Amino acid sequence: MGMLGNFEEGEVLLEKSINFTHRLNDLTALGMIEMHYGTMLNAKGDGKRAEMHLKNVIRYCEERQVVYNLSIGWMRLGEAYCLMRELETARECIEKGIKIHSSFGGRFYLGCFLLSAVHLESGDLINAQNLAEEALEISQKNHFRLAEGLSWILLGRILRELGETQNNKPEGCFVKAIKIIEDLKLKPFYAQGYHFLGELYADTGKKEEALENLNKAKSMFREMGMDYWYARTQEVLARL
Repeated sequence: MGMLGNFEEGEVLLEKSINFTHRLNDLTALGMIEMHYGTMLNAKGDGKRAEMHLKNVIRYCEERQVVYNLSIGWMRLGEAYCLMRELETARECIEKGIKIHSSFGGRFYLGCFLLSAVHLESGDLINAQNLAEEALEISQKNHFRLAEGLSWILLGRILRELGETQNNKPEGCFVKAIKIIEDLKLKPFYAQGYHFLGELYADTGKKEEALENLNKAKSMFREMGMDYWYARTQEVLARL
C-alpha cells in the first residue's frame, strides 16, 4: 500500500503486523516488518521516523544473526540519514551495510544506488556517476524494473549537476524513469520523476514545461501526504 502511495493504509497494516508479531515474540519476523516500515517511510521522505524502525531492524537482526537483512537494514538506515542531510553518518551506515553484504559475493544494487545518492548530495559527482551507472547496470541485468527507474532518475540528477543539459541527457533519463515507474503504478516514485524533470526545465529556462511537471508532482505529493517532497517542489516553484 505504501509503495502504491497509500501510506496511511500501509501504516495501519504495519502497526497491526508489529503488534501481532510482538505477542509471538518472533524477532526474525519483527525485523522483516520493521524493514518494510522503515523502507516505506523513506519512500515517503520521512527519514526521522524511518530511523527508529530501521534501528529496530538492526537490533533484531543482530540478536538473531539474520545477516542478509542486517546488511540491508544498515543501508536503509543510511538512506534515512541522507534524507535528514546527515551525510557522513549516511555514508558510514551504507558502507557498513555493503561490507556485511559483500560476504554473499558480488555487488548489490541497493548499496551502489544509495552510496551514489550520498555522493551526489555531498557534491562528489564523479563517484556518484560511477555508482549510479553500476546500479543501473545491475538493475537491468536482473530485470528489476523499479530499481532501473530509480537509477535513471538518480543518473539524470547527476548529469544535470554535471552540466550535461545541452544534449538532453538528463531529460532522457527522467522521461525513461517516469515511463518505467508509471507502468508499475508506483506513484511515490514516478511523482519524484516529475519533480526532477520539472526542476530540470526550471533550470534551463523552460518555464511552461517546468510549471506543468512541478504542479503535477506537487498535486501527487499533497494527495499522498509526502510533506518532505511537497516542500521541495514548492521551493522550486518559488524560484519561478
